[in-house]
Amino acid sequence: MWFTKSQIFTEALSRLVHGNRTFLHKEIEQILIDDFVKFEIDVLKYTSGDLLEKLSSNNIRASTFQISDVLKKHFNLESKNGSYNKYYITSHQLDNKHSISKSNFKGRYFTFVKDKFIQL
Repeated sequence: MWFTKSQIFTEALSRLVHGNRTFLHKEIEQILIDDFVKFEIDVLKYTSGDLLEKLSSNNIRASTFQISDVLKKHFNLESKNGSYNKYYITSHQLDNKHSISKSNFKGRYFTFVKDKFIQL
């Protein structure tokens, strides 16, 4: 007897699949959520190299191939070639305030949408 995916898919199976993600998958997702909150924007664009830098600063070892593989298989994303904005926080020494700045870079980037990572 054969069953289709829709016949056997349940809420409990969904929780099991979601909880069985890889460590790298969870770390990338957490970095993206933190950046959405920190920069207060709806769309982020990162290359696998950008994410590698962020993971390395959190003492997580990975290769750009592993990161690209996770983004393609788990997040169902495809990279695009072109220019993208990279956001960062700058601090002003005179008044001790912080502001969000952006720089324009070129490369193969992945686009992340806030609605897929943060449920309101």
